[in-house]
Amino acid sequence: MQCYLTHDKFDIQSDARSGDDTHKLGVSLTKGNLTRETSFTTVRGPSDRWYVQDVPLEPLKDLCATP
Repeated sequence: MQCYLTHDKFDIQSDARSGDDTHKLGVSLTKGNLTRETSFTTVRGPSDRWYVQDVPLEPLKDLCATP
């Protein structure tokens, strides 16, 4: 998972609330000259901290192949 999410730059494209304690973030990750987009589903945890619940890794698969 670390390989897929390692990046040089990121941009949050969108932030949609999908419940009181859930957000879906559209995120663009850039590694070298490749840029790919995926979504992060986050949930509110204890002490109002936010945790990543889900990240579809399939759109990021070629970022892992880039040295």
